Amino acid sequence: MRNKIITLLILITLTYAYGKGLRAPYFKLIDENGKVVKLTDFKGYVTLLVFCKTTCKVCKKYIPHDVKYIYRKYKDKNFKTAIMVMDTVSPQKVKRMKQELGIEEIPCIFATEEILRKYRILGSPTTFLLDKDLTIKRIFFGRQSYKELERWIKKYLK
Repeated sequence: MRNKIITLLILITLTYAYGKGLRAPYFKLIDENGKVVKLTDFKGYVTLLVFCKTTCKVCKKYIPHDVKYIYRKYKDKNFKTAIMVMDTVSPQKVKRMKQELGIEEIPCIFATEEILRKYRILGSPTTFLLDKDLTIKRIFFGRQSYKELERWIKKYLK
């Protein structure tokens, strides 16, 4: 068990060190409404990409509390948020989850296995903060408080 924990910590550290400061991997994906969404649609905005699963208990607390707060507070301030759904491509399942969590206004995008590999997603939730030129500025593992997210968002909105 101890070796597994050490291995996991090393992987998280390497993933964090590798990703921060690099350009976010390009994607062209489908959202829950069948619309094509590209990474370049976020250029010019500070962006929060939240990778989650519809069945993740931590996500079900994090997204409706912290992510929703950030989304509502900054949506009109050159800021975008997207939930990158990892475990389904069912629009009905995502719409049901959004309704249950009270987050109908936050866009959801279906993340493919290729994108999960490119972003080196090890678990959920994993949150990427991108600056206006789509560079990865922060990677958050697990639930983050809206205060912590807000601290970094304010820094890059300037």
